[in-house]
Amino acid sequence: MGQVIVALKTVVDPETSRDVWDMRLIRDIQVGEDGDVSLTFRPSSVVCPLAFTLAPRIKKAVQAVEGVRRVKINVEGFLQAERLNQLLESMDERGR
Repeated sequence: MGQVIVALKTVVDPETSRDVWDMRLIRDIQVGEDGDVSLTFRPSSVVCPLAFTLAPRIKKAVQAVEGVRRVKINVEGFLQAERLNQLLESMDERGR
């Protein structure tokens, strides 16, 4: 899990200049032995203007960790969570 946290620390919120890990926007990280990672992303507000920017960056950063096969992000506490979850799932379908 340490490498996943290191990757999350590379995703910086441009408004605060702080990373998503230190901002405590990431919860419930699960790293399976098969390389599957799941986590919850909870944007800083229910109308966070950067959620659609940060979530794909989070996914790409974690996917870049050696040994990670799949990344499942569940967005919570955001008015457009359902739409953002669909976008993140479509990244898998497009092979990104």
